[in-house]
Amino acid sequence: MNNNKVVFIAFEERDNLGVAYLASVLSEAGYKSKIIDLRESRESILNVIKECEPVLIGFSVIFQYHIRDFIDLVKYLRDNGIKDHFTAGGHFASLRPRELFDIIPELDSLVRFEGEYTLVELLEALVSGKEWKKIKGISYIENGKLIQNDLRPLEPDLDSFPWPVRNIPGEYALGKTYATILAGRGCVHDCIFCDIREFYGPPPGPYKRIRSPVKVIEEMKYLYNEKGCSIFLFQDDDFPVIHSDDNDWVKRFCEGLSGNDLKGKIIWKINCRPDEVDDSVFRMMKDHGLYQVFLGIEDGTDEGLKKMNKKLTSADTISGIEILKDLEIGIDYGFMLFQPDSTFDSMRRNLMFLDTICTDGYLSVTFLKMMPHFATKVEAQLEKQGRLKKKSGIQDYDFLENTIDDYCGFVFNIFSDWLQDPGGLLNTSMWARNFINVYKFFSGNTSRIHFLSYGLKQLKKEANRFILDTLFELADIFESGNYKTEGDDKLEKYSLAVKEKHENLTESLSKIIRRVMIQNNFKELFRV
Repeated sequence: MNNNKVVFIAFEERDNLGVAYLASVLSEAGYKSKIIDLRESRESILNVIKECEPVLIGFSVIFQYHIRDFIDLVKYLRDNGIKDHFTAGGHFASLRPRELFDIIPELDSLVRFEGEYTLVELLEALVSGKEWKKIKGISYIENGKLIQNDLRPLEPDLDSFPWPVRNIPGEYALGKTYATILAGRGCVHDCIFCDIREFYGPPPGPYKRIRSPVKVIEEMKYLYNEKGCSIFLFQDDDFPVIHSDDNDWVKRFCEGLSGNDLKGKIIWKINCRPDEVDDSVFRMMKDHGLYQVFLGIEDGTDEGLKKMNKKLTSADTISGIEILKDLEIGIDYGFMLFQPDSTFDSMRRNLMFLDTICTDGYLSVTFLKMMPHFATKVEAQLEKQGRLKKKSGIQDYDFLENTIDDYCGFVFNIFSDWLQDPGGLLNTSMWARNFINVYKFFSGNTSRIHFLSYGLKQLKKEANRFILDTLFELADIFESGNYKTEGDDKLEKYSLAVKEKHENLTESLSKIIRRVMIQNNFKELFRV
């Protein structure tokens, strides 16, 4: 077999850096890769594969809740005559190999955990016709039995990997292009709802590794100078603000941005914990381009945080948020209002916390249901309690009280457009903020932009007040059980009120975005 082509099928909302690193290592080894977005039509994917004639097709099964899409696609490809070697990688493939083979029997192999070197060896074997079933990091089925080869150690030096392959940079806002980038891999924390530590735990090696700030800046400088990228979105699960092996990492990173003439020319976003936010450190980071932070807040009570094994307090979270607000750094966050042990009392206390942090309109109210991802402690707890519901790789649970199930279902039903739709109020308000922040950094905080920023904050303040008041009122109704006896009319009034409020606020928000764009176009028109 002389073919040296590989096709990856992955979820590509933005650059999938996991697959992009695989493709770069394969390119260095002499193989050509093509990455196809899972959301493309099955027919389109089939046509690309037939045209490429790859020796291997790799499926990046990162998100458990896209598993149905992979099941259908793999079967479709086999049914349409694709006989190439099918392998899969990612968290699900690594942590639940038997289950993945059971629901996708068409797979030939799995590449478990970090796959850069395993995949190169697998391809070398397939191309040369040699035996591949002894390769480290591979799993497969033989005579109905799961075979799991020895795991390959994690690469200790992330700087040894070539830079990930990337698509043509996409526009972020107001004509500015962005790139996703990594400062490291892994996380040392052990929250009950997350499988990151489980993913990096089984192979020999540390839970977390970081790149040299020099190498990160070299990549950023290349992307700025050669690709025109001025916005960088760090995809680290926990950016190395604090790292046990290198406490000066952020300082050296910021010094490197200045030394390479990037300060004042780029902005960047990170993910971190609230208790890692320090005024002096983040002031330095802001001065060197940090414009946005995603915080893993998750719960607003000390009791809830302890159950999650977050190892921080609600006071830590409030402190981190206040520092970011004072520095005028944008904040997105994760928050799990609905949890396996939720009661109406615990949810009210969490709503009060959201009221505290969102009342001024700096943040938007948002929340999720904690889901039992595979290989997490919450999954094990629910399974032990007999509450875990499984179907084709997708897992869920019922709450301890059926009135909370009804409350949760109704809330997500009436606020689905508001919270989850790409064109909904939450997502649109984030983009309005992004547009304003990009304009401020690259064009200055003019009086017009300051006025629009104030208008956005007031709109978010109004939206937050409405959604929180609605959630409090609905909690009373569902806890009392009156919704079961008073018919659907009372609840229908809430549905209509949310729909009307969402439409009105979204229209006002669209006007703000249009005005920012007009301001930007006006500036470009008269730029000297």
